[in-house]
Amino acid sequence: MISDYIMAQPEVKMMLDQSFKNNRLSHAYIFAGDKGVGKEAMALYFTALLNSDGEVSFDSDRTKAIFNHDFINLFEISPRKNEIVKEDVEALLREFSKTSLVEGDRVFIIHDADKLNQKTSNMLLKFIEEPPTGVHGILLTANVSNILPTIISRCNIVQFKSKDKAILYKELIEAGMENVDASMIKELTNNKEEGLEILEDDMYNTSKDIVVALLKASKEIDALNIVMENISFLSDQRNMRMVLNMLSLLLEDMLYDSPMRFKDYKDLISRYKKAFENDKIESRLRSILDCIKMIDSNVLSRNIAYRLPIILFR
Repeated sequence: MISDYIMAQPEVKMMLDQSFKNNRLSHAYIFAGDKGVGKEAMALYFTALLNSDGEVSFDSDRTKAIFNHDFINLFEISPRKNEIVKEDVEALLREFSKTSLVEGDRVFIIHDADKLNQKTSNMLLKFIEEPPTGVHGILLTANVSNILPTIISRCNIVQFKSKDKAILYKELIEAGMENVDASMIKELTNNKEEGLEILEDDMYNTSKDIVVALLKASKEIDALNIVMENISFLSDQRNMRMVLNMLSLLLEDMLYDSPMRFKDYKDLISRYKKAFENDKIESRLRSILDCIKMIDSNVLSRNIAYRLPIILFR
C-alpha cells in the first residue's frame, strides 16, 4: 500500500507535518534517496497535506484524486527519452502563470530531476527564485549531485533513508522469489519491482553462476578457465559490474563468524573460508572494491576479468 511507503519514512513525514503545522513551509524541496524508498508517495502525501486542514485522510475524494495523479492543483513532469524536455518545463511555467480554478496550494513534482539539462535547469531556476504565492515544487532524485548547484541552493533537501533490507526481502519472498535469490537481490536494489526485473534478467543468473563457480574453484588455474569460458560475457561493463558486486557482497559476509546476509550460500562461504584466513579475505574484498572503481573509470572489463583469478587465489 502507498501508506506503507509513507510510514516507512517517519522522520520525513514528521518534518513535513511539523513544517505545515508551524507554517514554516519552503517553496521548493528536493526529495533525495534511492529508488523505491517512497519519494513519490511522500510527495503526493505532502500535496494532500498542503490541501488539507492539517490531517490527511486517505479515504477522502481529494486525497484519492491526488494519489491517482488526477488533481487539478498537481502538475507532474517525468523524463522523456532519459531527459526532462524543454516543452514540459514550458508547459509547467504556463500552467503556474495562470490563476488556479480551485482553492488550495498548487504543487509541481519533477520526477528524476537529475535528468534536467542545462537549459531546462536554468528555466526552472528562474521560476524557483520567484515562485507565485501558494506554489510548492518537489524535485525527486536518486542522484542529487547531478542537479544544478544553484537549484540545490534554493531548495530544502530532504534525505530519505534506504529501505530496510529485511522489509525488501519479505516483499521479494511474498512476490514468489526463492530465498537464495531474494537474499542476494535485496542487496542489489532498494526496490521490489526492480528486484523482480533483475531476477528475470539473464545477466543476473549468468553472473550468479560465474560467481559460484569462481568461489568453488580449487585453485587459480581453475578460476582462470572459468573466466576464459565466460570472457565474452565478462567483457561487457554492466555484466562485469554485477559479478563484482556479487563477489564483494559474498566476501564481506565471509568476514563474520557465520553468514549474516547469505545463509543460503552457507556451504559456499564455509568452503572458501576454510581455504583462506580472514586477513586474506579482507584483502581480496578491498581488491574487488578497487575493481568496481576501475569499472567506473572505464577500465576495460576484459582486463579486470583476467585479474579475478589472481585476486581470489593468490
